[in-house]
Amino acid sequence: MLGSSSDASRPHEGGHPRGRKPTAVSHSETHKHRAVDDGTRSRGERLVRLGWFLVGTSFLLLCAFAAVTMFLKVYRSRNRDGNPPTVAENREEPLPRDKPDRAPTHADDRSMSGDHLVQEAETHRILGSGFAPPLPNATSPPPLNDPSPLPPPPTKNEPDKPPPTKNEPDKPPPTKNEPDKPPPTTKPTIADLDAAFEKRVRTEDEEGRNQLLTVPELRLFSDLEVEAFRDQEKTARTGGGARFGANSVEYAFNVHLSREMLKAGTREGLPLQLGASALMDMPTASIVQILSKNLRDLGFVSVPGAGARVIRPGLRRRIDPRTGKVASAGLGGAGVIENATAEDKMEAFKSWCDENRVETFRGALPTLLQMLQVEDVPTRLVLVRELAKVKGVSGSAALAKRALVDLSPEVRDAALAELAKRPSGQYLPVLLQGLRYPWPPVADRSALAIRKLKPEGALPRLVDLLDRSDPSVPVMDSKRNVGTVRELVRLNHMRNCLLCHAPSANDKDGLVRGLVPTPGQPLPRLYYAGQAGNFVRADTTFLRQDFSVNLPVKAATPWPDEQRFDFVTRVRRLKPEEVTQIAAKSNGDYPQRDALRYALRGLSGKDGGDSSETWRTLLGITKDKDKPADIDKSTKKTG
Repeated sequence: MLGSSSDASRPHEGGHPRGRKPTAVSHSETHKHRAVDDGTRSRGERLVRLGWFLVGTSFLLLCAFAAVTMFLKVYRSRNRDGNPPTVAENREEPLPRDKPDRAPTHADDRSMSGDHLVQEAETHRILGSGFAPPLPNATSPPPLNDPSPLPPPPTKNEPDKPPPTKNEPDKPPPTKNEPDKPPPTTKPTIADLDAAFEKRVRTEDEEGRNQLLTVPELRLFSDLEVEAFRDQEKTARTGGGARFGANSVEYAFNVHLSREMLKAGTREGLPLQLGASALMDMPTASIVQILSKNLRDLGFVSVPGAGARVIRPGLRRRIDPRTGKVASAGLGGAGVIENATAEDKMEAFKSWCDENRVETFRGALPTLLQMLQVEDVPTRLVLVRELAKVKGVSGSAALAKRALVDLSPEVRDAALAELAKRPSGQYLPVLLQGLRYPWPPVADRSALAIRKLKPEGALPRLVDLLDRSDPSVPVMDSKRNVGTVRELVRLNHMRNCLLCHAPSANDKDGLVRGLVPTPGQPLPRLYYAGQAGNFVRADTTFLRQDFSVNLPVKAATPWPDEQRFDFVTRVRRLKPEEVTQIAAKSNGDYPQRDALRYALRGLSGKDGGDSSETWRTLLGITKDKDKPADIDKSTKKTG
């Protein structure tokens, strides 16, 4: 058995076991197995390569993400430590969002007509940075942590003046009845205090204009710098940049200049809006473009350096209220009134507004305010008339602002007369913000308006404002060791187009396009016409002024002798050498507090002085313990 088994398993000649014959298909099967093995091996290798590729790609993406994260941390730390504050820090903080004093919205208004197209965002465009709280979607840095007034500089002991001794032998003790001692002064009555305040605030149009001339003008770039920039543009247009076309070169240079102006404006503490709040939606922009062009074409907006030219009634353009498009036009030469008087202009403007029901259009209120606030008094009176047609919150906010910033007492009184017909909750927040405005005349007019209108729920809010410091005194952030000061500045309207608006490449790039004046060259006669030149698009607005006034300018040629200036409030970081200089101006009393006391006396008939606790005792008002004592701190969180 063992032998047979061994013999059976012994290989036969040829390498095959005994008893087994090779088949004819054995070689082909071997080749097939080898092919299958090779295919399996190649697929495995491809899978391994794919896996390594995915691992490497993931590693590179992770490294890139880490690098971007580290860059953002460094960038944010630099902005937090060395760069000036932007947006939210560049304004007076809003009042606490209590129910009667929160920012007005259309939800508060129950009297708006259903077909009115005014949007809630228009309230912010109407009020500007000095009167409106921050927009919820505005890009802003973290607020100051602990704002507090800077302490006054320490007093130095004078070495040549010894301290007084208790008993000086050469000075007899004072007697009870000294002949040279003046009689005790009597405390002034409420009527005396009010008369002194009203005498101070009684200003006319020209006097207010002279006061505004003392407000510092902010120039981001000098005329020589702008001229050098334009020379570079001309060189690029005639040289190697000519192949791109003149308009492309102009647009590229305008984009660069606009960016540099925005950087400079941020450093100067201007309240710039660089997020979605700077953009106007397309339906509103389309109608604003038509309204603004009609206002200029029909002569309701004066052209600097040119005479008045108004289109007669019946020959003006009519606007379709549903689409916003011009339905008909008949601008014949016989319908033009050359050198029109103020009465001609006022009557033509009133007729045009009534025919088209301008107040019902989207964007009508901001457009009318922006273009007509620097016109003559009759035109501004018609502006108040049109604002009064809007029965909602936007109309009340616009009227309240006119009552505070217009230089004409006649216009301010007309605005107050319209506000008296409206719910106080629609305009009281604007008047309270006015009491904190850095230019004292605005606070004075706010106090006059509050006394005349007697808005409901104003007394507790006025008493709370007594606890706040001077709005023009620097504040210090102790954690960041940064001092800031809030102040009013003015900007020349024609020199800062690329600061306020985005540049436009051509007539298809943006709506509400306007020509940019060039310093040293005459102003363009046709504001919206033409294809060549530097253009901006007003459907994107980075900076909204609080108010505008025409002021005289020295050596203005070839521009007009009177030019438009936009006034804005900024929050500027202090230089180290400025801290002690400006802190010396801080004291217990300031004009805004004087205006606040005037308003309190008028509403209550009492006089509690400067102490909020005294006023609460007199009026029976209990302080809300749940409300933070630092109003500035609590309102910063809402921005």
